[in-house]
Amino acid sequence: SLKAAEGSAYTETPIYLLDREYLDSPFSQEIRASMMPEAVLQSRNGHELVPILALDEVGPASVRLKKCLLYSAEVKDLKANVPSEKLALYRLNKDGFWVYQGGEIKDGKITAQLNGMGRLAIMADLTSPTLKDQYPADMDELEDQRPEFSGKLVDYGSGFKRKSMEMFIDGIPVKDFKLALDGSFAYKPKFPLKKGKHEVTIIAEDLAGNELRHNFWVTTLGQFAVDQFTPYPNPATGNKIYFNYNFNQTADKVRLRIYDTSGGKVAEYDSFDFVSKRQGRFRWDLRTDSGRQVANGVYFYKLEISKNGRTFKKRGKFAVMR
Repeated sequence: SLKAAEGSAYTETPIYLLDREYLDSPFSQEIRASMMPEAVLQSRNGHELVPILALDEVGPASVRLKKCLLYSAEVKDLKANVPSEKLALYRLNKDGFWVYQGGEIKDGKITAQLNGMGRLAIMADLTSPTLKDQYPADMDELEDQRPEFSGKLVDYGSGFKRKSMEMFIDGIPVKDFKLALDGSFAYKPKFPLKKGKHEVTIIAEDLAGNELRHNFWVTTLGQFAVDQFTPYPNPATGNKIYFNYNFNQTADKVRLRIYDTSGGKVAEYDSFDFVSKRQGRFRWDLRTDSGRQVANGVYFYKLEISKNGRTFKKRGKFAVMR
């Protein structure tokens, strides 16, 4: 049966209801007779749904509705090897897209409100929404302490609930988080994240109740600075000394100069001599720029790093005692 209130359509128009017994199945020939969850219906727009029972057709499909129509039908012959809460009424619109209509199945009858015209069918959505184009990726190291988290939720079945999406950073819910109509989102924290590892959780649900719970980790590297620059061993007793360093972020420029006690420059190195301009270990072979081995004594170093116009310097000393 089909019930409609006055003014349900934008213009006066006749509508029809065709009995399923006189219609061909809207499901493909290969999966028409299957009632198993493995049978997946691939429609023109990429939906993945399990076909259960083909129903009637309401038309014409071109009619636009102002108010929903109330549809009900007997489904005593309904047999489905899927959880009952995953079953719902779907409508095939004029563009070939299956549209979720919901409804209630009780006592051998399905009742649902239709927001448009088209062929009807009971199908099951067993697949959770997926997250695409995620940024940052899992285990990314981030120089920006206020990174923008972005991505896109996709659901090829019943469609996702926009209000169901939640985001947590280290277990704390994110406020003012919004999801666009196409499922995309972008969120930038109001305050800088502390240096270190952070867990990000995204939760979303589709109209059939399938839940996506996605966890990933990111590490914020801290503000650009000379966080560490340490000569080791000190004193140096062999033919080399190492400088362990960490600048938190990748420097644009690195410059290291070494002097003796008289102020004379012994050696100088720049960015190209450092394997990494963020963190690592720099090896000095205790030789001057001309290749001569330095004598025992005290030496001074001057480090200078710069990034985006900001410069940091550090001075220190070490000894050579062979």
